[in-house]
Amino acid sequence: MNTGNTGVSDMRDKLLTVSVAGYNVEKYIRQNLDSITASAYIDRIEIFVVDDGGTDGTADIVREYEKQYPDSIRLVHKENGGYGTTVNWSADHASGRYFKLLDGDDWFDTKGLDEFLGFIEATDADMYLSEVQRVVDGVEQNSKKKFTEYDRQVLPVEQVSNQLDFGMWAVLFRTEVLRKTLRKLPEHSLYTDVLYHTYPLPAVRTVGFYSGYVYCYRLGRDEQSVSKVSRNKHYLEYQNIIETIKKYFYEVNGTQLCGFIRYRFLAKYKNEIFNLLLLPPSVKVLKEIKEIEKRTKREMPEFWECAGKESKKIRLMRMTGYLAYWPIVKFADNNW
Repeated sequence: MNTGNTGVSDMRDKLLTVSVAGYNVEKYIRQNLDSITASAYIDRIEIFVVDDGGTDGTADIVREYEKQYPDSIRLVHKENGGYGTTVNWSADHASGRYFKLLDGDDWFDTKGLDEFLGFIEATDADMYLSEVQRVVDGVEQNSKKKFTEYDRQVLPVEQVSNQLDFGMWAVLFRTEVLRKTLRKLPEHSLYTDVLYHTYPLPAVRTVGFYSGYVYCYRLGRDEQSVSKVSRNKHYLEYQNIIETIKKYFYEVNGTQLCGFIRYRFLAKYKNEIFNLLLLPPSVKVLKEIKEIEKRTKREMPEFWECAGKESKKIRLMRMTGYLAYWPIVKFADNNW
């Protein structure tokens, strides 16, 4: 383990690059970095903490760690461009064999990280998935694990269940695959992590699974992009992201992709509708839902059909000419 300044920084032979979004996270960044630097693999981990025009003391704290771990930690300063631009920079500069995102207010389970990296080092896959520990107000949530059935296996994508869903927090990509497929993520937009973990999918041929917790995901703050407050405020940004994914699906001939990959695209449309159901009920929102549904059915029927199969609420709205919108939006749990 690197425990001090050993001289010339060497970012070669890195197993993993971790991109940390470091915008105004001074309250959390020590926990974040401590969870990585405590790893037995710290000498083989490259950490970019991207200070995206922050105004608090995050950068000063990171400099302390940078001095102590010069072979692993790099503080990156850039003008504010939003979350997507931090990913763009890190993906362009990564030297690790694999690449993972970590938000600055989240952290890794160090034991899980070490076991996960040991598994990765001994195998070879285009993408790996690991469990996510959700933490609300400091309390770990007892969510059902998703990957137990495939634990410590590497499988062709054709052998993975269509129903197996995941988000940015669970995924790790081979850097080579990511670089070949990742398109420039938009500036000043939330939810670009959805684009991030979707763009590489058509190039993924093998998937590795680890059923232990690696990513610890902090929830419960209104300012988070996944909160209802933020979703309502930025719902148009989310719609733009999903519309981009729908177009990309046809661009890469998505109808010919294997079930697991194809379904990861198609399921996004259900979330686009659910996001609108989170808004305060109104005739205007209902009209918007009906217009999106009509356009999607006409131009992108695979997405429309998938949403109907997957969601009873969407089926009910369609069956009632969308009159069921009113009770659904008032009384149902419409989270993604």
